[in-house]
This record gives sequence, structure tokens and C-alpha cells, in this order.
Amino acid sequence: MNLKYLFLLLALALISIKSLVAQNQIGIIPQPASLESQKGEFKINQKTIIYTATNDADLMNVADRLNDILKIHLGYQLKIGNTLENKGGIRLEVDPSVTNKEGYKMQVNNQFIEIRGGSATGLFYGIQSLRQLLPVNKATRAVIPGLKIQDEPRFKWRGMHLDVG
Repeated sequence: MNLKYLFLLLALALISIKSLVAQNQIGIIPQPASLESQKGEFKINQKTIIYTATNDADLMNVADRLNDILKIHLGYQLKIGNTLENKGGIRLEVDPSVTNKEGYKMQVNNQFIEIRGGSATGLFYGIQSLRQLLPVNKATRAVIPGLKIQDEPRFKWRGMHLDVG
């Protein structure tokens, strides 16, 4: 009889350990094609700057959209800078090496958050992933865990099926 209780206790311990490990995973929906946790974290606060090419209207629209999202989650907007030098902050850049126009790569470390998209649309989708890492409740700063994401649509088309029957 004691062996059955010991087995049950061991099974419950394993289930609880598995649930604790699952809580530490980064949840982004839809799940990116590649997500790799990295050391470090980036702290977004009022001194953080968004860097992008301000002479490109599409990139400025994406940066403005990010600022709108930050206003909702953090209560303030960030300054937008016109350079992509090796400075800290949040960098938004169109990257020709991202071959899919709706694809993006995101890297977060102690110095910066970098989102590189195949186009402004890819950057938009990268920002949607970043949005899911922001605090749910309004806060004065956000701590984004170190990570590396690479994502693109699995299919060339988007669609919806509505079954009204």
C-alpha cells in the first residue's frame, strides 16, 4: 500500500515540476518559426529611443505604431531617432537578408532590441511579437527577456473560412 502512495507522490511531483518549467517559457502567439532564449534583458523606460530611418514614411508609420502600443502599456511615448548606429534602444530596420516581405528577425539583449523585417509589414509583425512581451498591466517600465526570434508566414496567402451553415 505504501508503494502506491509513493508512486502517486512521485507522479504529482513530476507533474508540478513540468508546470513550473512551462511557466518560464516565452509565449508568443502564433508561435514563431524559431525562438531562442538568450542571457540578459532589455529595460524599456522613458529614456529609451526608437531608432529608424525617418526619411522612410513606411518605417515612420511602424515606429509611430510602436509608440502607440507603448503609450497603452507604459503610459508614455518614446523619442524617435534618425540613425541606426550601434546605440542602445529599439532599432527598426528593413533588412534585405530577410527574404520574405512579411518575415522578421528580433534580437533582445542588454543593450538593445533590434527588429529587422523584410519590409515595413515584416517590422509590423515583429512589433506585434514585442507587444506580447510587454506587461499586461500599465507599468512605468518594461523588462523584455533576452531572446532571438526568426519568423515568417508558413503560407503565401492569408484567408478565412466562414461556415455559416
